[in-house]
Amino acid sequence: MSEHKTQRQDFAPVSLNCFIDEEGGYTTIAAAVALILSVTLIASLATAGWALARSADTQAVADSAAISATQVVGSYTVIVQVLNACVQTLGIAGMLLVGVGMVAAAVPGSAAVGTAATDAGIKVLQARRTLAQSAAQGLSKLEKILPLLCMHAATQTIEAQSTDSLTYRGSALPFPMQSESDFSSVNQEIDEEGLEETNADLAGASEKKEQYQQQEESSKEEAWKADCVPDSYCMRERAGKLGHLNSVQNPECPSVASWNFGIALDRARAYYAQRLANEKQTDPGIEGETDSAVRKTFYAYAEQKMQDGYYRELPDGTLEMDLPALPRDTDQMKETTLYTQSVWPTTDEGGTRVIHSVKDCPGATGAPSGTASLSQLDAGEVQECEVCRLTASAQGNVASATTNTQSGFEHYWRIIEEASKTYQQACEKEEQADSEVRNLAEEGSDRFDQALQILKTSKASLCPPGAWGCVAFAQRPQATKLPFTVGEVHELPPGIAISAAVLAEDNDEEHGSVLTHFADGWLETFGETGSFTQTTLSLWDSLLGSYRSGYNDLTSVADNLFDGIGGVLGNDSAQWLKDQLTSLLRDLDLQPADTRMRKPVLTQSGNVLTQAGIERSGFRDRLIELAQSGVEMPEGVADAFGIVIGAAVSDVPFELARFTVPGSGKEIPLTIDLGGLL
Repeated sequence: MSEHKTQRQDFAPVSLNCFIDEEGGYTTIAAAVALILSVTLIASLATAGWALARSADTQAVADSAAISATQVVGSYTVIVQVLNACVQTLGIAGMLLVGVGMVAAAVPGSAAVGTAATDAGIKVLQARRTLAQSAAQGLSKLEKILPLLCMHAATQTIEAQSTDSLTYRGSALPFPMQSESDFSSVNQEIDEEGLEETNADLAGASEKKEQYQQQEESSKEEAWKADCVPDSYCMRERAGKLGHLNSVQNPECPSVASWNFGIALDRARAYYAQRLANEKQTDPGIEGETDSAVRKTFYAYAEQKMQDGYYRELPDGTLEMDLPALPRDTDQMKETTLYTQSVWPTTDEGGTRVIHSVKDCPGATGAPSGTASLSQLDAGEVQECEVCRLTASAQGNVASATTNTQSGFEHYWRIIEEASKTYQQACEKEEQADSEVRNLAEEGSDRFDQALQILKTSKASLCPPGAWGCVAFAQRPQATKLPFTVGEVHELPPGIAISAAVLAEDNDEEHGSVLTHFADGWLETFGETGSFTQTTLSLWDSLLGSYRSGYNDLTSVADNLFDGIGGVLGNDSAQWLKDQLTSLLRDLDLQPADTRMRKPVLTQSGNVLTQAGIERSGFRDRLIELAQSGVEMPEGVADAFGIVIGAAVSDVPFELARFTVPGSGKEIPLTIDLGGLL
């Protein structure tokens, strides 16, 4: 055994004898060297881990800065979404009220309602115009300082990560660096004056139509009362008493709705036919015969006139009628065929033609010489009989006696006949007014459509700074002493990290909409119960609720408003206008608005730079060079990249827009705290 050990030692290299003893175990030196190597390795690994951690911390700081800068852009998008929604829904609310006003103005008797609704709609449109124009100016100014806000947010986030042993500095750049938004279309103005003018014209034409309708109704009622409502007498009563007409020939109409002028005409036809058939002499002597003769002539004339008259109700709802007028005195009689018709017998009395009321007149002693007219008598072509005394006055007195007394049939016929003329004139004027209403309704529909198209297209083309994302950089500007010295390496050199973030949709339905109950606050503040302001703001609130869905229930909202207008049903022009405006609203095709909140998410810086058309490596080199130059953050970065800053960030509230509360006239400045965006 001893010999074996001796042999092994003899073969062991001399250099290992310091580490392996005679018995093959490790010497004290070996143990010490192993311990030293272990400690050294541990220190090296710890130093490497610390260095890697510091580098990772720098990247995390850059990530946080990118998120912070992009969050500013996200806050801006919320502002834009709210203002866009307010401007568009105010426009729709105003147009709905104007539409209600137009339809109401087309309904006779509702002009006051139409004017009130239109005035309300115009006030809402004016509030929209003020808000839109002031918002365009405010957002344009805000976008000019948005790059600085993004940079400030990033710089604050980076500096907050510094410790006593580690200092970070840096900032972020939004892309695009300058605003590329276009607010010009927001300034498109709705022709509010034209809408108001059309409504006023429509209301005026509708009022004229209402006046003519009232004339129709009053004249028809007057004629109905003369025919059927006995105030001691009426034409129906006289026809029954004097003409002995039966109930079929002489119908009763208990209401004006059940009566028309044709009933009165038929009654008069039956009456004169009966009077002509039943005419008999009532007084003795030649005077009685003359009176009967002129009455019979008058009845024959009146019967023929009634037969020539007509009353026709046409399929289109209009009517044609001609109720003949009867002469009420001698002068009027002379303008009729009663005066010119040659129906009176004449005889030759000693070389003179004499006119008689009847053939067997005691004064007719000579030979018959044909017939003559009363106009010939007045012209001296024939002479008056000294016995029967037939004259034009005798014929004229037949109608005069019964027309100018309430007990005469002709008295009531004159009232009916004159009322029919008034009724016809009113119908013709109403038809003209209705045509005017229809033309104005078409004009109003065109103006309504033009206004809707402006509402649809008057949206800003938004591309604010940071719309494509934000690229942040964080720098350790100074070398950092290592916790352990490894060889000749005593410190961690300066370093820089780059990160980027973009906005992504937040699909959280509970918190995703920026418009939830937005108008509730306005309603509580300004919506006095039952006031116009409350009605308007409630309508606005309902439209804000449907804004996100693309106004899927806009047509139903319009229908509910239009259905609240009385008198539309049965009014052709108003019904046409209602249907037309509803169709225009349905065809407006407003797309659902994306009102979800945006949240920043990290992305590769190359994605942002590529969209901005910037070469990545060159940009990185420029950032490193800029960081190493020690420029002031963030103003120095903005200056280095040529970013023009619109204004400095201050604690003074920034006015975004001005809002005039419809109905109250109160103008409210809409402001934000710029510091709150950081």
